[in-house]
Amino acid sequence: MSIRSNPIPRAMLQAALVLCASLFSSRAMEKAEKNGVLTVQTTAEEGGKILALPGGVYAGFRPAANTFFGPVRDRLALRADDRIVLAPNQGRPVILCTSGAADPADVLSGVRWKASGKKGVLSGKARVEAKKALEIRLFAPPEPIRWVAESLTFAAADRQAGVTGDIMQTRPWLRIWIESPVAREVTWTLAFAGRPADKLAGGKITVQAKAQSPRRVDIRCRGTVGDLLVRREDGVVLPVAGGMVIDEHALPGRKTSYEVVPLSWSSAPPKVLAKVTVTTPELPPLPPLPDVYASDIKAVTFVSGWNGAPRRDLSIEDHPIRIRGDVFKKGLGTHAKSEIAYKVLSNYRRFVAVVGVDDEKDGQGTVTFTVLADDKPLIETGPVTARQERVGINVEIPKGTKRLRLLVGDAGDGVGCDHADWANAGFITEGEPRPEELLGLWLKEGFVPLFDGKNLAAWDGDRSLWSVRDGAIVGELKTAAGSGGKTCLVWRGGTPANFILTFKFRLDKGNSGVQYRSSRAAGGRVAGYQADLLTDPARTGLLYEEGGRGELAAVGQFVHVAADGTKQVLGSVCRPSDGVIADGWNTCTIMARGAHVVQAINGVPRIELIDEDPKAARSGVIALQLHPSIPTKVAFKEIQMKPLAATYGVPIRLFDGKSLRGWMPSSPKLKNTWGVKDGVLTDTGKPAGYLRTTADYTNYVLRVQLRHLKPGNSGVLLRMTGPDKVWPRSIECQGEFHNMGDIWNIDRFPMKTDPSRTQGRHTTKMCATNEGSVGTWAQYDITLDGGNLEIRVNDLLQNTATECWETPGKICLQAEGVPMEFRNITLIPIESKTKE
Repeated sequence: MSIRSNPIPRAMLQAALVLCASLFSSRAMEKAEKNGVLTVQTTAEEGGKILALPGGVYAGFRPAANTFFGPVRDRLALRADDRIVLAPNQGRPVILCTSGAADPADVLSGVRWKASGKKGVLSGKARVEAKKALEIRLFAPPEPIRWVAESLTFAAADRQAGVTGDIMQTRPWLRIWIESPVAREVTWTLAFAGRPADKLAGGKITVQAKAQSPRRVDIRCRGTVGDLLVRREDGVVLPVAGGMVIDEHALPGRKTSYEVVPLSWSSAPPKVLAKVTVTTPELPPLPPLPDVYASDIKAVTFVSGWNGAPRRDLSIEDHPIRIRGDVFKKGLGTHAKSEIAYKVLSNYRRFVAVVGVDDEKDGQGTVTFTVLADDKPLIETGPVTARQERVGINVEIPKGTKRLRLLVGDAGDGVGCDHADWANAGFITEGEPRPEELLGLWLKEGFVPLFDGKNLAAWDGDRSLWSVRDGAIVGELKTAAGSGGKTCLVWRGGTPANFILTFKFRLDKGNSGVQYRSSRAAGGRVAGYQADLLTDPARTGLLYEEGGRGELAAVGQFVHVAADGTKQVLGSVCRPSDGVIADGWNTCTIMARGAHVVQAINGVPRIELIDEDPKAARSGVIALQLHPSIPTKVAFKEIQMKPLAATYGVPIRLFDGKSLRGWMPSSPKLKNTWGVKDGVLTDTGKPAGYLRTTADYTNYVLRVQLRHLKPGNSGVLLRMTGPDKVWPRSIECQGEFHNMGDIWNIDRFPMKTDPSRTQGRHTTKMCATNEGSVGTWAQYDITLDGGNLEIRVNDLLQNTATECWETPGKICLQAEGVPMEFRNITLIPIESKTKE
């Protein structure tokens, strides 16, 4: 693209970048100049910092907020986690950005500006998608000539093809839209007329300022005619609207001067019309830091009202914790309505925290914070808004308190944007913190740790290759064939057979893996199943049998290995591009139940295997691997395992991907509701009813993938008994969009659920939804073992029940109003119940 309307001189741009660097240094902030437009991307920690600009007056646009701003001179206060586009006033229209593209060059080309007297034309070509309007955002300077857009026209061929357009101009801010019924490159022309510049504000004015808080100053201007700006003494410019300015990021604890000037796009220094000085109070002092941070210990209750569980040391949207511009490295991010509760140890004396609404919602949200000692309130903040200063908490914990509960409420106005932070939250103790307080933070219920985060006492391996750093096991092989190929670190806690193993890994380079159901082979190597971990995300998570049959399942495959060793790919469980983070920590889960094996990463199944080959081991060691033929660096942490005591039978494919054999509809009216297409079981959703197995099943693990083709309802029914009807006696694992994991008790099916999450027949899930968007496959992993029910959604435990009626029954898939699809329906029989 060649926008010739306003090239920034190279020396001017270099000066700008030098000034930026002199004010603050941040490797995360990105600055780029292209065709006269400067784009700046900030991180979540860079709010409130100042960007210095070279001489001139700038117009700006924020794509995320879809808003224009300016004029800007000298300095600009940056927002956190923001992208801004800036261009200087060169006296002619300039394109700032477009919709649907990070860079206008992605869609625009051949842009030209031509002016003659009081007439001007901006023209170019634009690539437009079918039936999707392309918006072009421009700055049309109001001085020294005020450029007003008069018409938008297209080439004759484009008009014949049905291309249309529209213009909207508000003073210097201009948007044009181009739309086409088919995808095509459109030739467009935007005509301008030059008009006299508006008169600057003038007349006698008065100005008053009042500090409402340490970082908020209200400024009122009276008696003027025309548009005004207020310029703070550090160069930050604030627009006047309705005679008012609210400085939400005032300078606390100091005397600050503000100047009132006319809104002008001229490069000449503006005339000061009035001046006012105000003194802001000091910020309230912060409580002392805790001896034990709440984010470092395991909570008894850990529930957020939105976006999953509360975050440790991050906001609920996984940004650094920020309250009114202050960044906190430690704390808990959550969302109303929420509760976090901790067991109170005998040496806990006080609870401290800094609370407030996180900045990530840009001034929105109102919450309340309450700290309870068991059920006794220790402090209640009342409503706290996003524009309110931080609130310090420092309370004594009464003797005999068993639990300290941290509650966030919605302040009675709904939960929208209620992002709440418990920054620097924790306990002041009597004496030194106990080591056991920090144990079990990541340990899931029913799991045992294989690594304590401190040492390799439970592992055998070459200590020159394996070490512990920052709570993780780090393996590093600097040269190929290191240690003669003896590169595995072996857990010496036993040879488990059936289990759920979960861990986090980060692969910086090379080739690694995790061995399970393996044996020590000759030369110190370990042979057996291996979850392969590679730097290529599309291959990470494949199943390889080291020292045996080689690759058993590529990423995305559901594979069956028959008793004679023949291998058949039954279907797909994911796309290779799904789930894996290329540079960072990933969570891997391995489920081994008899002849059935699943490997998942970040909740997405990467492979699924039914292995009936007699050569397949059913138990063996667990080991971490460095591939001996390539330099590798890998880290593992939070390694834990849940042993499974059940005995599992041969897996049964309830749906063969080709027919409805083994299934029947609940009514003849549903004969056209269910079908098979491309290996997927289809459901039109109408009329209401279900498809059920012809056989009865009692104790099993049921795995089924389902996806919504549009938002709506469905479900999986378990142990269905009695006559077919809507709806039959059964346990329903909810299939409604974004409510998977809920339980519905149908027709008084005997069972017991958590009373705190149960209302009538409905038991809500433990955590917020972890489903994807419409059209995304979700994985149900449901265990019915005697009276115990466990429901996992995308590898997250979402619900449990006990004392379920142990009776043979059908498995049903619901049709409940919207089209659905199901696939990979597999049942693993439990031949002997788990001992309680």
